[in-house]
Amino acid sequence: MSSRPTVVFVFDIPARRGYPNGFSERVLSFINALGECWQVVAVPLATADGTGMIEPDALVAAVVPIAVAPREGGTPSRLARRIIDLTVRRLPAMSYPHRLPELRSIVDTYGAELVVLYGSTLAHLATDAPESVPLLCAVEEDWSVVTDLSRWTHGHGRLRRAVVRFLERPGVRTSYRHAGRRAQHVVVISDAERDRFSRFAPPARISVIPHAVDVSHFAPSGADDRDCDVVIVGDFRQRRTSDPAVRLWRASRSHRGNWSGRRWLFVGRGSDDLEIAGEPGVETTGEVPDVGPYYHRARVAVVPAEVGTGVKTTLLQAWAAAVPVVATPAAAAGTTAVHQANALIGDTSAALLDHADQLLSDEAMRAELGAAGQRAAEAFQSHDAAAAFTDVCRTTLDAG
Repeated sequence: MSSRPTVVFVFDIPARRGYPNGFSERVLSFINALGECWQVVAVPLATADGTGMIEPDALVAAVVPIAVAPREGGTPSRLARRIIDLTVRRLPAMSYPHRLPELRSIVDTYGAELVVLYGSTLAHLATDAPESVPLLCAVEEDWSVVTDLSRWTHGHGRLRRAVVRFLERPGVRTSYRHAGRRAQHVVVISDAERDRFSRFAPPARISVIPHAVDVSHFAPSGADDRDCDVVIVGDFRQRRTSDPAVRLWRASRSHRGNWSGRRWLFVGRGSDDLEIAGEPGVETTGEVPDVGPYYHRARVAVVPAEVGTGVKTTLLQAWAAAVPVVATPAAAAGTTAVHQANALIGDTSAALLDHADQLLSDEAMRAELGAAGQRAAEAFQSHDAAAAFTDVCRTTLDAG
């Protein structure tokens, strides 16, 4: 038997490198950091057999995948299920599974001394963790603020989206209350998130671990294969990603400057389903195993996010790849981005396009801003965040 403590680590997003979802790389770095000094039992929750949910070389003692029901949307045929979720279970639409009874048996089988629930969508499962074992909930972002709820609102207007968010928030609060009462410690991604979650747990039990990336993974290779002008990376299945990206491209059609002949690259899940896919000058990739090479193809990276909390992963990835960044204030929030120092920041489509046009017309400026961004990325190293997470786990274990 190993003398190292055993932790059961439950997560529901792929723990992968170079994934468009920055939390994928983050959860993998946390697992690997723990794996250097702990016995890690990885428990991926997946709609199939868990294949592809974790890197094959992850530092884990065991992988115990659990198949869960798909997170279905709000079509009329599922209305009864949603009424039950809202009124009886009092859980948000994305709370799958509703319960995780297998967790207790996994803890017993492996003799776990700590349980980690990773992600805001799993906070409600805190009630399934054995009371005898310390629990750490990595909530990260406030679900009620950033959730896109695209499966419920896709194709509908702002009014419906506002109504759905209003209906979902009581369930989100219920989930967070479960985590706040049961967990010995909570991890969030920014000071703003700590302030929000302090309604559910004492601030002394909340730790802030800012977002980070594997800077070396995204570092440029040296070869200059830049065959597109603008790259936008993200999960385009989410309206908060797809809407501003499409709106920006459409604005470029009538914007001043030489935009008619420029090439756009949209990278990530759902990009091939965008309504502008197939338009002249538009390339879409769909889901890719690693977004890194696509940054290296671009002369400028645009991060047009209009809402969000914490730190935008795509901005950090572009910085690490030494690609000059054009971003909105929302995308730059939580970073060390300074206008004209290591990024160009604009709050309208017109401003973003003007900044991108300026960079595309000035090779020296692109090189200077790209190098400044790469230096800025050094402050967001994933191994630093992973080390901080390991320290929090030790503190949680000792406190339990």
